[in-house]
Amino acid sequence: MSRLSSPGASRSNTPLPHDPLASTSSTPYHNPGTPGSSFNQIASSPPRKRQRTRTIVDHPDRDQLESRQPATCNECCTSDVFFEVGTIKGKGNDCLDENLDFSSNRDERFYFPEADCVIQVENTLFRVHKFVLARDSSAFQDMFSLPMDQSGSCDQSPRFHEGTNDKNPIKLFGDTAEDFRIMLSLLYSLPPELQIYQTSSAPVPQLLTLTSILNKYHFATTSIWALSALYDVLSGKHGTPLPPHDVNNPQCIETLLERIVEVACVCGHAELRDFIEERWCARICTASGSLMGIDAYRREREARWAVHVADKWELTRLAGVAYYTLLLETNGAINQSFSFHTSTHDDSNTANEPQPDPWIPPALTKSQTVRLLVGHRSLILLGDQLRSTTPTFPRPDGCVFHVHGCLSAWSTAWREVSRSETTLYKFKSCDIIGKLKSMEEQIMGNTDLQCALTPVCRRRAMSAVRELRESISKGLSDHFVDITREVT
Repeated sequence: MSRLSSPGASRSNTPLPHDPLASTSSTPYHNPGTPGSSFNQIASSPPRKRQRTRTIVDHPDRDQLESRQPATCNECCTSDVFFEVGTIKGKGNDCLDENLDFSSNRDERFYFPEADCVIQVENTLFRVHKFVLARDSSAFQDMFSLPMDQSGSCDQSPRFHEGTNDKNPIKLFGDTAEDFRIMLSLLYSLPPELQIYQTSSAPVPQLLTLTSILNKYHFATTSIWALSALYDVLSGKHGTPLPPHDVNNPQCIETLLERIVEVACVCGHAELRDFIEERWCARICTASGSLMGIDAYRREREARWAVHVADKWELTRLAGVAYYTLLLETNGAINQSFSFHTSTHDDSNTANEPQPDPWIPPALTKSQTVRLLVGHRSLILLGDQLRSTTPTFPRPDGCVFHVHGCLSAWSTAWREVSRSETTLYKFKSCDIIGKLKSMEEQIMGNTDLQCALTPVCRRRAMSAVRELRESISKGLSDHFVDITREVT
């Protein structure tokens, strides 16, 4: 081993420290040039030829040297620190900061050498300007405004503060490097470059990422702008979005709908949340007839996704429609699902199990299966009640024989259509919405009823049927109750 001292160190008869890695000898070696010196009492091996000092960058064992623990100082970096041959002379960790090569981890686009803040996201280093991140009352503004400890200790020296260099970056967790790169692309963009977000061809996944990460770091006005841009694109303000991003198009996958709902709920945008909930209900609601081109398998898959999302974010309207549609499309598979989730399962080997496919909807939980069974029974009981209970409507002005004429004929017609073959055998026993829609069509085509009722009473009777169907549709979630959950 050889020693490296600071450039200003004297080369006189200064005592040299003992080299613990040098080979030992039973006979101490005495330097003839300096008899009686302390060196003769300490050295245990003859001096080796002084090797030329090389930096870590050109050293053949560079990887090994980089992985070693840096030397520490006991006097706040004021004393000379000795490194092994092959390292570069310097004080403390500064020498390592200046010579370690971090270029492989530096972001190609957002690493500006003249910037004053280094941030690490995953394994990527970003060197950006503080004033860019500190704008708009963001969380970075509070972070950068924290006072720095100037006590002078080694660990709290300004040179070791987070974000000053590649060796000590500010580490952000919970984000991906790509997400942070997308946020920086917005913060460094010029106004003309933002016009893409105001068109029907705007990249919706990128807008979702922007909205989420801007809200996370509390960019006040920028996050509001991103939410508004996202809503305008999805709602069709700038025209019909691209098919993969059009929530009314079957090409729009369920994972994108789930992501939109998540962003809307987390960011507190009620208008966007209600819009997606309504559109998703229209996609999967069998009775609405808005699922043209979507087969039963696709409809069941959408319903499973919707059940998962609605329960997670407490979307009552979506939950009712999703459970109802799933109940109609399961084709007797509820009992199988229930037996699967109630069976004993060994969690000891979960690490060896394959990961779930992100394109396949999550399996129903035991609670969700119970809600399906409870809803099935509740809807059947409701159907029996509707057959015996005729919808009523108020007496209009000018109807002289309303009670004994119009209402009596209306009750007779209702009982007939509720027991017709079309109503009883074309629909499942739990398909109340489908039955009501069919009964409405049968009543409209009943010529005897058209003659028995006055025009005003006929219009009010049909309006009462529509209101009943809409009321049941909005309250579908009330039938799917988890009776196993404890009431607090």
